[in-house]
Amino acid sequence: METLKKIDNPFLNRIEMQIKVSHPGMPTPTKESLKSEIAKKFKINEEKIEIKYILSKKNRDYSIAKVFVNQSS
Repeated sequence: METLKKIDNPFLNRIEMQIKVSHPGMPTPTKESLKSEIAKKFKINEEKIEIKYILSKKNRDYSIAKVFVNQSS
């Protein structure tokens, strides 16, 4: 998993990220499985993570995901 873009959005009190997820030989990951991977990597609660989309292209072994992390308590 590689973070391509990270934006701190103080107006909406969240962090917006674009993440590249490698999955060679596997189908596109589900939102739930990706959410748990992100929670482990960044050490945050899964309930604060919202995955807007996961995009895959044919014959590629990676996907691009748009993720929002809510910073409110």
